[in-house]
Amino acid sequence: MSLAVLLAAWQAQAIADLGRQPGSSMPVACVIRYDDAAADLSLVIEKRVTPTGIVTALAVTGAGVTDARLQTASVDSAQVLQPVATRATEQFRAEALLEDRDAGALLIRDLAVAGGQLTVSRNGTDSRHELPHPLPRDVTGGYLNCAGDLVQP
Repeated sequence: MSLAVLLAAWQAQAIADLGRQPGSSMPVACVIRYDDAAADLSLVIEKRVTPTGIVTALAVTGAGVTDARLQTASVDSAQVLQPVATRATEQFRAEALLEDRDAGALLIRDLAVAGGQLTVSRNGTDSRHELPHPLPRDVTGGYLNCAGDLVQP
C-alpha cells in the first residue's frame, strides 16, 4: 500500500435540521459535513436520536472508498466506532452509542478546535487528509445549537 498525505481545501458546514422528532420541534440529527471536491471525498460526523439512545456516526463517501479512520488529539474512530454495513457503494460507515463515554463529545471538540486526520482506503491505497482547524464559528455554532436541542428531554 502506498500512503499520501493531502492538505486539501476542505469545506465544512453544520447541518442541523434533518427532520424533527414526532410531535416535537427537537431535531433528529445534527451533522458536521466536510467536502473536498478535488479529492472526491465527503466526510459526515453525525449525532442521531435512535430508540436506544444517541448514536455517533462517521460516514466517508467517494470513488473507490472501502475503509476510513478519523483520528483527533483524543479520539481514534477505529477504537470507538464499529463499521456498519451500508447499501451505498463507495461509502464507509461506522457508528456507536457513545452517550455514556467522553469520546463522542471529545471527537466534536477536537475537530472544532484542532482538526483531525482522515485516513481513507481506496482500492488498496491509503491517503491521509488533514481536516481544517479551527472550524468557522458558523459551523461550530450551528452544530452546538442543534446538539443542545438534540439532548433536551
